Amino acid sequence: GRSGMKRTSGAAYLARRDEAEGGSQAAKKHRSTLPMHQRSLGGSYVDLLLDGTNHDSDFRPRLSSRCGGGRVTAGVKAEANSSEKTVKPRCAWWMLEHGGQAVGPVHSSVLDLSKLDKDVAVVALVAESAEDSKQTVSEHVEGGACAKSMPAWIAALSEGSPKPTQELVRVRRGEGVQPGGVWLVAVLARERAGDGWQALAIDEVYPAKRLKALLPLRCKDLVKEAPAPAEAEEDPMEKTRRLLAEAMKC
Repeated sequence: GRSGMKRTSGAAYLARRDEAEGGSQAAKKHRSTLPMHQRSLGGSYVDLLLDGTNHDSDFRPRLSSRCGGGRVTAGVKAEANSSEKTVKPRCAWWMLEHGGQAVGPVHSSVLDLSKLDKDVAVVALVAESAEDSKQTVSEHVEGGACAKSMPAWIAALSEGSPKPTQELVRVRRGEGVQPGGVWLVAVLARERAGDGWQALAIDEVYPAKRLKALLPLRCKDLVKEAPAPAEAEEDPMEKTRRLLAEAMKC
């Protein structure tokens, strides 16, 4: 079985850290007036990282990188569209354990990979409109038959926090994301050996309500179906019972 020295699960770790960062109610109130993706970053990272990339011709995507496994920072923004009020997308993380379900979403722009439980095999970075979570949206149409024109969305993932040191992934979605949809920006997959992670751009949009069910299918190549029990971690009582059972077969 699993040992008593359980490391923090992704969701619990992030929830606790967000609470600690929130501070007093007054501080929380001030924070909540900021766009979601700027709350823990003061906006400077997102603007610095994503500035000057408003046109297709300027944009240089980055689709994969390796990272060491410390803190990572994500940013997402919608390009300004003068005809409509600017959509404010926000980032969220989902965790996938070997042989387990997707756990999330946890809304935050910073994640410390080194604090995650060893069983977390994949971390998915998603982005959705901050307004979506406040209402039940039924306008989402598969294929976008009656979809309205949306501003382009840009997202980036970097190693390091609060000051990003290396860009891992940068993607642009020209048609934006319709209400009720969620953008699967990228995944961070734990490497089989060592503490490193591989960051891979995905750039696909799914109906928000189905994301939890679809994530394990989308990431099935990166997650083992069921955890293989480690020989060294066998419970002494279980071992005794197993040896007794084997002895009785003779």
